[in-house]
Amino acid sequence: MEHHIVAVAEVRDLEPEDGWVRSEKTGRACIVCPCGLNTGFVTLQEAHDTGRAHAHDGPFARPVTFTVQLEGAGEVLAETIKRALDRE
Repeated sequence: MEHHIVAVAEVRDLEPEDGWVRSEKTGRACIVCPCGLNTGFVTLQEAHDTGRAHAHDGPFARPVTFTVQLEGAGEVLAETIKRALDRE
């Protein structure tokens, strides 16, 4: 089975300001994989550790696709999540 790990960052909507839609990161993310892995929303560190361990450990370590899904997230949040997930 090929793993396709998806990390979904959690964001919450804030009140609009001067007509602009606003949101903020919650500091949580969810890791899911077609093999059945679903962490629910956990801390970014736990999501990072779980995703990395799932991608690199065990009998199904390869092939792996690791995708970061940041729909609706701002550029700063997107870069923050990408950096957090790329840490070793």
